Formats: sequence, C-alpha cells, structure tokens
Amino acid sequence: MNLFLLEIKRILKSLSFWIFFVIMCVFMATQLSDSYIIDRPTRDDVTYKTEDDLNYIYPTLLKELVKETELNSFDTYPRGFYRNVSLDDNEINLMKKLIEDLCGTNYEDASTLGIHNIPNRENLENNLKKIDSLLGGGSSYSINRYKNMFGQVPTSYEERIDEYKLMKANGLDESFARYFCDYAGITIFILIYFIPLGVFLKDSNKSISSSIFTKSSSTRKILFTRLWAMAIVTISSILLIFTCYELILVNLYGIELLNPVTAYGLIILWLFPNIVLGISLGSLITILINNILAGVFCFLISFMYIITSSPNISGAYGFSPIIRHNIVGMEKYFLDNFNILLENRIMWFIISLLIALIASIALDKKRVGRL
Repeated sequence: MNLFLLEIKRILKSLSFWIFFVIMCVFMATQLSDSYIIDRPTRDDVTYKTEDDLNYIYPTLLKELVKETELNSFDTYPRGFYRNVSLDDNEINLMKKLIEDLCGTNYEDASTLGIHNIPNRENLENNLKKIDSLLGGGSSYSINRYKNMFGQVPTSYEERIDEYKLMKANGLDESFARYFCDYAGITIFILIYFIPLGVFLKDSNKSISSSIFTKSSSTRKILFTRLWAMAIVTISSILLIFTCYELILVNLYGIELLNPVTAYGLIILWLFPNIVLGISLGSLITILINNILAGVFCFLISFMYIITSSPNISGAYGFSPIIRHNIVGMEKYFLDNFNILLENRIMWFIISLLIALIASIALDKKRVGRL
C-alpha cells in the first residue's frame, strides 16, 4: 500500500501527466461544444443511418463510379490524407473493364441497365478490391468504406422519436457518455504514452532509483503497482472532466432523466482498457529505449492508425483497440451491439496485461544489469 501511494504521489508530481490532463480538457471542450443539448426531434430534422442493403448501395455506388470515371477524377484518402487520382488511358480502359465485370453490361449501359443487375456480396467486393487497388487505395470503393459511403439513408420522423424515447428511458447522460468516450478515446490512444514516459525517465534520479532498483520489492510488484497507479489517476482525471458535463446535464434535464451510475460505469468500461493498454505499451517501450523518442514513436504510430482506420466513426466496435461512436444517439445500435463492445474491451484488457507482463520482464533484466 505504501508503494502504491508513493507511485500516486509521483504521478501527480509528473509534468507529463498534467500536460496530458490539460490537453484532454482543451480537446474535450473544443470538440464536445454544446453536444450535451439533446432536444426532442422535429419533423424538419435530417439525420441518416447506414443501411447495409445492396439494393440501395449498389445503384448509388455504380452511378458515382461511372461519374468519376467519365471525369477521370477520383477522390481518395490513402493513409488518411486527401489525394485526387487521374488515370492514364490504359488505366481508364481497365477501369471501364472492371465496371463491365461489376454490372454485367457494356460500359455505355452501366448507368442505365447496369444499375438493375444487383451482384451478390462476394462478386461486388471482389471487383471493388480491384477498383480500389487501381486507384492506389483509400477510395470510396474500398471494402472498409463503401457501405458507409453509399449506404446512408434518411431516418424517418417516427424512427427519430423512437430513438429519443429509448435514450430518455436509458438516461440521456448515457447517450452523451458514448460521445464523450469517442473523443476521450482518441486523446488517450494518441497521448497516454507520455505519462509512463515521464514517470519512468525520472528513474534516472538517484533518489528514485534507490526505490525502483531495490531488491526488497519484486520487479513484477513494482511494475504492476506503477501501472495501476497511473491507470487509476488517469481514469479518475477523465471522470472528473465528465463530471463537469454531468452537472450541466443535471441542470438542463434534472436528475430524473439521467442515469449517472450507468454513465460513469460505461466510461470506465469503455476507456479503462485503452488506458491500461497505452500505459503498458508506453512502459515497455520506455523501458527498452529509455528516451523521449519512445513517446514520439508511439504518438506517430497511434496517429497514423487513427487516420487510416475505418471511416465508420458512428458505431465502429469490432476488434479495433479504439472504439468509435461519434454521435449522441444510435441507442438501439449500441444496445444491439453491446456484447461486441464488451468482448472488445475484455480482449484488449487481457492483451494489455500480457504487455505489462513483458514490460516487467524487461524491467527485471534492467534491474540486474542485463538490459
């Protein structure tokens, strides 16, 4: 217990933690804005949902593909950065051949007769892989993007009302908590590594070295005590930020329309595995490199992962380490896919512990002078 409290004090005195906290506060304030205002839908509202229906997706996709081919101007985002692609004559002819294979007609009839020849999923995606490869990747026709790009359909007023009623029944702060977690998760994923970096680099101080490299405590105990201390301080600071918004929600809607226990529990479930993952990985790399470049390396890798990951930011759970839910709403989608989210969080938490175990082995070798 004394070691745990010592680590807590050390983290609270760490400049890297306070820089992380300030950046988190500023980022959340600028991104969340007034998104905590959850009004009853009106008939004039326009919202969309992603419909995974080839009868809707395919005609829209084919028309856009033919249009871009005619203009020879394709918008792509390889590695997350915008690029407009123009094909040479041979590539254009190949693109037209791929369109013919896709729609089963001559290229000239693609926009008329072709849109009625709905292919099966396998045939569609096989052709889309070739089309995306021809464009250099990152196009609207990639396997990871086409549903989100061409499957957007307007929601009805009745659907929006049902969604709002479900949000109220479960607590309006729970809906906002998911949106909060989306942005908080991005900041954690990119910057959390600097917290263990700052803490471990302080071990070069003689007074600290005496406690870290003492033989009276096992390496595993030292490492895991430090990890849990950093994780608890970090999640506590994030809950403190959320509390500011929770108080605003209480003022706007009253406690009867909120569910604070569920909202706070969701934040812990959603973000704590990311915190442990980042701290474990940051600790391991810092132990190995023992240089500020460790944080820079993790930052660059994480940033590139964010901008090249799935464009579906309104409800991407799956197996990615970072969960996206960039909307205040989609209550039914969240409930229907909660088990997927839970499996994701458990999986990454276990991976985090394995990384922490590897870090403890590396630290042990460092203590005995073999690393």
